[in-house]
Amino acid sequence: MAAVNILMLVLVVVLLPWRAAAIGRVCGNAGNYTANGTYQSNLVSLSRSLPGNTSSSAQLFANATSGQAGAPDAVYALALCRGDMTDNRTGCSACVAGAFRHAQQSCPSGKAAAVYDDDCFIGFSDSGAILVAASNSRDRSTLFQLWYGLSIPGRDPAAVGAGVRDMLNQTAQLAAARTSRFVTAFMDGSSGAIRTTLYSTAQCTPDLSAADCLACLQGLVGVLNATTSVRQGGRILVLRCNLRYESMSFFNDNNATMVRITPSSSLAPPAPTSDDSTRARPPWVIPLIVAHPVAAPRRFWRCSASSSSTAAAGERDTEKVVAPSFIYYYLLMHGTLLFSNNFPIFTPFQSVEINQSFNRFVL
Repeated sequence: MAAVNILMLVLVVVLLPWRAAAIGRVCGNAGNYTANGTYQSNLVSLSRSLPGNTSSSAQLFANATSGQAGAPDAVYALALCRGDMTDNRTGCSACVAGAFRHAQQSCPSGKAAAVYDDDCFIGFSDSGAILVAASNSRDRSTLFQLWYGLSIPGRDPAAVGAGVRDMLNQTAQLAAARTSRFVTAFMDGSSGAIRTTLYSTAQCTPDLSAADCLACLQGLVGVLNATTSVRQGGRILVLRCNLRYESMSFFNDNNATMVRITPSSSLAPPAPTSDDSTRARPPWVIPLIVAHPVAAPRRFWRCSASSSSTAAAGERDTEKVVAPSFIYYYLLMHGTLLFSNNFPIFTPFQSVEINQSFNRFVL
């Protein structure tokens, strides 16, 4: 077993690049700033101050304006770290700083952008409307989605999808009811249509009211369709709120604050099944394909808001799709059998730029 672990470690080091980039970004259509001009100077100022301001905040949230408000060269920005980063404020600061760097690289000279990473997100714009919480709680122009390619086992996909929606709705309600506007939760699969334990988080920027937070999150739940609602995990993000769920624990929680969710009574449990799809996969069925990391382009998909979306901040859609290799897929499904969840090279995604915009899933 030790020899196999070492072999897999070597494969990871050789085949998988370190993920230095964010998981997603939405570049704006507000135009470009002039190189070395006042706007760029103001943006650089925010990229230096906001990481520290965010990580030192009790709620891991900050917003700021650089330049005179209302002036053509003023820049408005906000940043939020995931609510369970309170014990890793250095990581929060580093994440925000990295998100600014990613924005400058992937949206060069852009006046508006939103960047999403595992532990934080940022947004900036030439419009002060980005800082008005209530007016942005239903905005979908910064929408970004990431979905796992595999489906939750179950004989009745409609019932599974309803169970996922129910879990996310309950997670949203729990988050909105908290002053932090953040919650971690799990549903253990002991009842209802879903027989797999799922973990979930929901978060809003803490300047949203409980009602606006709930409206924002429920809007994200409404994005799910018959295909995405049965995936084994996914993320839906906009600048003011986000949802995420996985079949493995992914947050920094000591179980003291994690909430157990039970299926709503209106969701009847499924009939017993002996479907082969519900049986556990053998842990050491390792694919013998070690090709270039774009060998399985349809295992995962990323997409963003339709280009028809509009907003005060003026964001547009992203242009990325994820194409992990078979090794990526194997590690994602079985990596916890090999390494701890925090093993630093456990990185299942590699982004590949394409020359078209996505407003629907490539299935």
